[in-house]
Amino acid sequence: MCDGGDRHKNINHYELQKAMENAKEAVLSGESLILLAECAEGLGHPVFERWAREAKCAEDCVERFGREYEFGGHKAALIARVSLETDLIFVSSMRPKLAEICFFRHA
Repeated sequence: MCDGGDRHKNINHYELQKAMENAKEAVLSGESLILLAECAEGLGHPVFERWAREAKCAEDCVERFGREYEFGGHKAALIARVSLETDLIFVSSMRPKLAEICFFRHA
């Protein structure tokens, strides 16, 4: 379980990716990673949000990253890639749909 670290890393989903990258190292494939973060600023980056919304599934986002790079979209792809190996659970007051488009299960 990770609480998102300092305020900067839990202010939005875009920044939360940094805490997730560190925490995933302690989780075996197929296990759950629970992230706690307020994310008061929502998703946090317009390109990140667009990539997450445009992906039909995590695989779409990862595949897109393999053929194009756009700053901001890379973080959506990194989260998507982790979600394919780890059950990502997000605890926040953020609307559940926002967590779900970013490849997390909302709790």
